[in-house]
Amino acid sequence: MLQKIKKNDKVITTKFFSIADSTKDLANLLLQIQRKEAYILFTQENIDTSKDTGKYLENFLKSVVFLQSDIISEHTKKGIMEAKAKGTLTGRPRKPSYMVERAINMYHSNNFTISEITKETGISKSSLYRYLME
Repeated sequence: MLQKIKKNDKVITTKFFSIADSTKDLANLLLQIQRKEAYILFTQENIDTSKDTGKYLENFLKSVVFLQSDIISEHTKKGIMEAKAKGTLTGRPRKPSYMVERAINMYHSNNFTISEITKETGISKSSLYRYLME
């Protein structure tokens, strides 16, 4: 749909949810339509971006998206700090040491390709090189 929109076109839809799954999606869609110098009309909410009230909606939605992003970020930081305070390890779990040793031994034997080592041990190429540098 967005590829076919031209300047001064108006997309007509019944409500926000019919065109976007989240506030962020809606804000991104409005931005894309705005960049094409087109408009959107939400009939159920009676909001038309070609009018002043619709322009206020665009600015308001951008603010809400930033607010949601900040809230998620703060909750994530708080959760990580609480987990660390309890002694819980955060981040991705490390591979078992026997697999790391096996990967290193396979590498040093010169009998296996990096691809074979990663398939056999489940250790990524970048992780293998990091373990080799330790």
